[in-house]
Amino acid sequence: VIHKEGITIHIDGRMEHFDYATMFNSILPKQTKTSGVINLLQHFKGWIIETPNAAFDPSKAVFMDFRIDQKDDTAFVYVLPVSSTKALVEYTLFSKELLPDEIYETELKNYINDFLQPGDFRVIEKEFGVIPMTNRKFSFCVRSDRFNIGTPGGMTKPSSGYTFQFIQKQADKIIEYICNDK
Repeated sequence: VIHKEGITIHIDGRMEHFDYATMFNSILPKQTKTSGVINLLQHFKGWIIETPNAAFDPSKAVFMDFRIDQKDDTAFVYVLPVSSTKALVEYTLFSKELLPDEIYETELKNYINDFLQPGDFRVIEKEFGVIPMTNRKFSFCVRSDRFNIGTPGGMTKPSSGYTFQFIQKQADKIIEYICNDK
């Protein structure tokens, strides 16, 4: 709960009160069922795989390969080679709900075996992420002492989920604002 003089946060049944001079919020507001508003999730699981023999061309990435089962939504895989024997393979899906973990794993394994066909490979790293995808409008500056950052600050591109470069620009604005003493 946000007050004029601070914020009260409920954590594990306790209430903690904090004073603040400036507050940065990265928590997305709850979804609303407003006409014309789209609320989807872009969720992805990626593996960095390594092969004993050359299996990738490090100068060629594969973006948005739609040759996979779409699961009645929109799904694709991308492959980002790091070297001739190592690549990030990422399965991405736009849908309203997350999948059970074993489906991400199966889809990655199938894609690697069916399309990349590297022979033997081992998974050396895994990543998983969820990006809220919506056409809702968000405000960066709530008041002179409260700022929404990241997705709630309007920094996620609704068509792709791309956020990184926008957040860098937003960080520069925040630094400028703070350095100029508001």
